[in-house]
Amino acid sequence: MVCKFRFFCILSLLLSGSAAWCENGGDQLRIVSVTPLGEEVPTTRGEIIIEFNKKMVAFGHTDKDLRDVPVEIKPSLFCDWRWTTTSQLTCTHRDYLRDTTTYVVSIGTSFESLDGSKLENPIEYTFRTLSLGVHGRYDFWRSPTQPIFTVTFTQPMSLGTVLKKVQIQNIHTNKNHQIRAVAEPRRRNWLTNDSRYFILNEDGSWSQASATDTEEIQASLEGEGINLNRYAMGNREFASKVWNVEASSPLVVNSSYDIEVEKGARSIFASDPTSESMHIARFEVYPNFDFIGLECINTQGMFEKQLIDGSKTDRNQLRGCDPDEGITLLFT
Repeated sequence: MVCKFRFFCILSLLLSGSAAWCENGGDQLRIVSVTPLGEEVPTTRGEIIIEFNKKMVAFGHTDKDLRDVPVEIKPSLFCDWRWTTTSQLTCTHRDYLRDTTTYVVSIGTSFESLDGSKLENPIEYTFRTLSLGVHGRYDFWRSPTQPIFTVTFTQPMSLGTVLKKVQIQNIHTNKNHQIRAVAEPRRRNWLTNDSRYFILNEDGSWSQASATDTEEIQASLEGEGINLNRYAMGNREFASKVWNVEASSPLVVNSSYDIEVEKGARSIFASDPTSESMHIARFEVYPNFDFIGLECINTQGMFEKQLIDGSKTDRNQLRGCDPDEGITLLFT
């Protein structure tokens, strides 16, 4: 009986060019893996690879007609399907994957291996592209109570989303302050190139702004900039990765604030909104301007400080200073 089985395997190998039946005889056809899979997949051109547990085509026949592949990908990708091995089916896509988007790969049951077995049920796999990221800095102040933040996203964000989702919150009172988008305080040449902005077209698509569009956008951000009220009056929609924002009204002196992006934010090329808020920075608003004292280094190399406040009447008590080190004036 064993000899007959071995003879049949050898005969099958000679006739079909594959030992699939012998290697996998009796096993159900299964998907071993789909690549990519999981979270944070890079948004590049590339491949989607489906690996089966059995040989699907004979060696030397991997160039078979693949016009009707029973695989659906949503959002859709233009795929060039081919068998890269006898058990590996590959979609080479010319499109870039979308930002922060969940892709669904649906595999139908009409796949058939060389030994005649088929998938029992349709199968779905998902993967998700890179999440939205953000960071910020503030190195310019319009006034002691109005810092201007440069907020940089990893994906282009529309003006409307920035105005609605970026908030400045007083950490003591939890009061939220709406923001406005303003011009870059010290405009840098590398920030004024055409590729910085995107504009919304009438058909709902986005395209890179022209030089003329860029000049108009930058002009609209000058002065008081654009807040929600001005935006609601029909301001032209545009998008950018880099935004300069400030609170629409002066902040409270000597207070601490958080600037963050509320959950539900979505970039212009993404399908999935953020599921949680994103913290950008915590900052302090200066107290009222005042002279508070003097500081020096004494002859032992230690700091000496003389503060001036309501409890001190003698303003001449800074002694023992090293004359070669000078004196520092202290302000709020």
